[in-house]
Amino acid sequence: MSIILIGVLYLFRILEVVILARCIMSFLPGLRETPVFKFLLWLTEPVLSPLRSLLSKHLPENFSKVDFSPIAAYLILIILRALITGFL
Repeated sequence: MSIILIGVLYLFRILEVVILARCIMSFLPGLRETPVFKFLLWLTEPVLSPLRSLLSKHLPENFSKVDFSPIAAYLILIILRALITGFL
């Protein structure tokens, strides 16, 4: 397996962990103002923001109170990782 593909797979895994950490920290109000949470926002927002706008266009309005973009991003990363490892 190419070193580049291994690096991409590691990046996908790191992004999955960062998204999960952001979701967990968002449920704890005291952690939302910490520098760690702001750093996680900075890392994940370029991925989640386009998904959030895409989902808001295609989901009914009553779903707008829940942010499904982390779930969608997590699923997309899992599928991409499976496709990459499947082709190798």
